[in-house]
Amino acid sequence: MGFTHKSIYFNIFRLFKRTPILKHLLGSRKAGVRCLLLHRLDVENFGSLRGFLKEMDDCFGFITPADFFAYLRGERVISGIKLLLTFDDGFKSDRVVADQILKGIGIKALFFVCPKIVEVAGQISPEFKKTIQNNVFNGIEPSLLTAKDYDFMNWEDLSALVHEGHTIGSHTLSHQRLSAIRNANERLAEIAASKIDLETKLNIKVDCFSRLRYALSLSS
Repeated sequence: MGFTHKSIYFNIFRLFKRTPILKHLLGSRKAGVRCLLLHRLDVENFGSLRGFLKEMDDCFGFITPADFFAYLRGERVISGIKLLLTFDDGFKSDRVVADQILKGIGIKALFFVCPKIVEVAGQISPEFKKTIQNNVFNGIEPSLLTAKDYDFMNWEDLSALVHEGHTIGSHTLSHQRLSAIRNANERLAEIAASKIDLETKLNIKVDCFSRLRYALSLSS
């Protein structure tokens, strides 16, 4: 799940300036939980993001991932509309947002990451950059990417998020396109190995998985 690369950098910030429209969209259906998904964010947009999240919190209120899971299990009743904040891909900016914005508002978020990318954070080879271009950014023209687009959280960053009360989830092992993996066992391994790596490295229980935006077609 997620926005296209163009949406990450442009469309979502248009919503920051049109919060009445977003409030209408979020509140146009029955009570329950709405998930807000973010990817890499630039520091120059932090002011807009802080204002946006604060307004959404005042209007609807954010719930923690733990409360969301309890809601799914039928152990918690949601009154009205609540929001769950999630991040895909594990960009370094996610940690900065958590420290500089979420902590001040009191939001606990769900971060979906890929262990293979976490493992090489800060030392990504030219070959692996091509993998990121094709898989994370869906084949975007490399000249449109900057160093920040290859800047991902490492294991220390994830441990810090866990310590702050956030939740880590699986986003496949290496952000590989699942629809391109024809062997069912290999496809399952891309999912299952991510959970195992995260649980082993972080000493946590991983109960959630976010599939890729272009993951599996209905015919797969």
